[in-house]
Amino acid sequence: MIARRELLIGGAALGLVTASGARGAIPGPRRIFLYDGRLPASRAAAAAIRGAELVNTQRDLASLWYGGLRQRAGTLALAGCTAYADLVVMQGIAREERRPIAVAAAGPALWSWTLE
Repeated sequence: MIARRELLIGGAALGLVTASGARGAIPGPRRIFLYDGRLPASRAAAAAIRGAELVNTQRDLASLWYGGLRQRAGTLALAGCTAYADLVVMQGIAREERRPIAVAAAGPALWSWTLE
């Protein structure tokens, strides 16, 4: 069961992720939202997203990215609400792909980001 605190953190994360795009959805014709299924607040943020493919990082964003997500993602709008380790991986991916990334703290041990 999700605690009230986790729900509030997830809601804050969702607000940060959607603030850079359209209201209630990640911007773009096709979207991918990455979340960390181990974190209740991250799961709550994912549950609130509409119009995007939801992808659980399953503790290893690098393997997920280089294992096929990279080809599917192309130039799609990517956003996420993840732990710091996944944020660091995504920052490296952003540099590699030469795409800007917007980052915001979403709560204790939780970061929201958008790859533009």
